[in-house]
Amino acid sequence: MARKKSKARTGGSKFVYFFGGGRTEGKAAMKELLGGKGANLAEMASLGLPVPSGFTITTEVCDLYYQLGRKYPADLPRQVDANIVKLEKTTGKTFGRGANPADFRAKPPEGVPKTSTGNVSEVFRPRRPPAGTGRGAY
Repeated sequence: MARKKSKARTGGSKFVYFFGGGRTEGKAAMKELLGGKGANLAEMASLGLPVPSGFTITTEVCDLYYQLGRKYPADLPRQVDANIVKLEKTTGKTFGRGANPADFRAKPPEGVPKTSTGNVSEVFRPRRPPAGTGRGAY
């Protein structure tokens, strides 16, 4: 089944879906939007299986990246930051600071006709950690 071509819409679109801590925003039926891993993790979380908390950036972001001239949708960083906060609350860990730092892994979407593997890591561009944390760039 071919994926529908995304229109270059960004305002009000949901690009990030959270899972973990006993709740999920996605489901197995959303495989084209969340990719195979994202949809399956969301489904396992909804069933109460022990899945590490995380979030999925939609496959639509890949299409939009090219439609917007190799730029991410303007709302993507805000949505990623909001989901990092959810992860910190759910796991009790912090992103790039503190005594109990979170371990993040970015994986390209799976199970969709086209993906942009090289772009996944750009969402987590290195940033300078807060002063005095003793941690490297994150």
